[in-house]
Amino acid sequence: MEFHVYSASLGITIAIIFEFIALISHVKSNKKESFLIWWVLGMGLTVFGLIASFAGTTPVGERISIIISNALTILGQGTFVISIGLYLNKESRRNKNIVILGLVLLVLLYFSVFIELRVIRMLVTSLVLFAFSFFIVRRLYLSITEQNKENIIFLMITFIINGIFWIFRFIAVIFLLPRAPWMYDFIVIMSYTSLLFVCTLGTLGLILLINNNLVNQITKEKLIVDKERLKFLTILENSPDFILVTDISSGKIELANNQLLYKMGYTNDEIIGKTTFELNMWDGNEPREKFVNDLKENKKLSNYENVFVKKDGSKFLGSMSVSIIEIDNKAYSVAMVRDISEIKEIEIKLKKSEKQYKELSLQLQKEKDIAEKNALTDGMTGLSNRRYLDEQIMLEYFRMKRTGENLSIIMLDVDFFKLYNDLYGHIQGDECLKSIAKLLKNSIKRATDIAARYGGEEFVILLPDTDEDGAKKVAETIRKNVEDLNLEHKDSKISNFVTVSLGVATFGSQSEVAPEKLVQKADEALYQAKNNGRNRVVQITQPIQSLEEESFLKVVWSSKFESGNEEIDNQHKKLFNDYNVIFANILSIKSNEDQLNSIMNLVRDLKEHFEYEEELLGSINYPDADYHAGLHLNLLNSVQDIIEKFQKDEVKVMDVLNFLIFEVISEHLYREDRLYFEYIKEL
Repeated sequence: MEFHVYSASLGITIAIIFEFIALISHVKSNKKESFLIWWVLGMGLTVFGLIASFAGTTPVGERISIIISNALTILGQGTFVISIGLYLNKESRRNKNIVILGLVLLVLLYFSVFIELRVIRMLVTSLVLFAFSFFIVRRLYLSITEQNKENIIFLMITFIINGIFWIFRFIAVIFLLPRAPWMYDFIVIMSYTSLLFVCTLGTLGLILLINNNLVNQITKEKLIVDKERLKFLTILENSPDFILVTDISSGKIELANNQLLYKMGYTNDEIIGKTTFELNMWDGNEPREKFVNDLKENKKLSNYENVFVKKDGSKFLGSMSVSIIEIDNKAYSVAMVRDISEIKEIEIKLKKSEKQYKELSLQLQKEKDIAEKNALTDGMTGLSNRRYLDEQIMLEYFRMKRTGENLSIIMLDVDFFKLYNDLYGHIQGDECLKSIAKLLKNSIKRATDIAARYGGEEFVILLPDTDEDGAKKVAETIRKNVEDLNLEHKDSKISNFVTVSLGVATFGSQSEVAPEKLVQKADEALYQAKNNGRNRVVQITQPIQSLEEESFLKVVWSSKFESGNEEIDNQHKKLFNDYNVIFANILSIKSNEDQLNSIMNLVRDLKEHFEYEEELLGSINYPDADYHAGLHLNLLNSVQDIIEKFQKDEVKVMDVLNFLIFEVISEHLYREDRLYFEYIKEL
């Protein structure tokens, strides 16, 4: 009987060994399945436990072999618990299970070493192996899903049968073995058989689980691929662009959306599996070769323009964006094409229109420049006209008030010019005036000097920063040069040649004269020159008044400031008066506090004026209203800055006065505000 037990046990052990070897080869192809590695480890421990049971040939050796066999068998079966836990995503409990197994092993070793009774050892081993089966069945039961239901139940049945056996062995050891000792060999064979049963069917169940996982994973991936493919196809079909997918290696068309088929005039069957070359989609071979080379070099093309040929032979200009993608290690080109024929035609027309617009704009600018020049110059003589002269006199007037420099004006009249016209005719009279105008241009040397035709045969020369002596010298030079022209004038009552009479008026900052009266003073001097016999220069100098007189630096309102809006004009007049009050305080040697109060009064009126002006300009839709408001802000900041410096004694009150007369009155109230006067007058 012992021989048969030994033979049966050895056969079972060999079977488990072969099964263990077969399972190792399966593990190599599924290294990612960590639970399977633990299962193989459990089988290995079980195998070595069975082998150890045959190693004892002496009583001592038998006892040691039983200790090792029980320990390895318990560890092997316990490792099955860990393996099942890992499969069921219970990895967090792995360390805990190892600790439990270690404690169980220590208890088992105790009973195996220090307890001599074989019955106790068998009972303890049975209870431990039953507990392992119970834990595994419980975990399997709690992890049943629709996807793994059948395989989980198979494993549960396997471990339920295994657990039943160990309970049977526990009962048999207690109740049957004492009465029938011969059953020990039967129980040993059945124990080995149970281990073979668990290893075999458990392994089969795990393999089925792996296959089930693979099937589920493949099915899931296939669903994802199908979903992505459906999404891709939906995008293709709903894209406004023409899309073409081509196999890079063969050049054959794999996919084309309906927009491309409709545009090119093909059906799906006519185009799939053929190359663009076979379908003659390229306008010649050279563009195709260039495209292929560019794609190979850059791997990606954007806005690549090319002429495409339809099935009916007609052509259109397309813009391509091409990318290379890889699917299953196979390269494809995905081309998105858009018909830009109409856009190109529009671009050509726009460029043509833009060119025409630029030419027209240039022509208009030239005409505008000519018009502006004509608006500021006299058409016949080329000198500045009266309008430009009036503006410059106004600006030079304020500059004179600010800097204290002199301002001289010469007024010239051709002697007996009416008689000249009557004798020689108007054409010759015009030539005479042109000759004198040319002479006047040559007589003034500085950029700030201005020669203008004032009307008929009258001319005016504006000389900033020029005193009485300088102005008289210029006038005398002009008179002499005109005489030296030797222009014949037989009807002249004072000479046989053309002569001129000149009146000169020089003003200083202390002169109390309105801007429009400056030329009038020169005209009075000219009148005296004519009365004194003509062909001469007469100079009038404004009397110099002392600092105590209030006319020094005083500004005078002029009709040139009128805007056409009564409220604006009243506000401007008020600001002029505020300025003159400040100056009066200076003359009266008022305290700094009084002077500051008068300055702040002007600032308040200035702010009120700016607010009203901005509201007015907005209501009339003045195009530069925002720009004008920006000037207001900058000017107020500058005023505030110079007042702060005055309060800190960093500047004198005369510096404040100069700033107000030039920056506020001259540059802004006169120059900038006059730009919107025409808009107000139109209303």
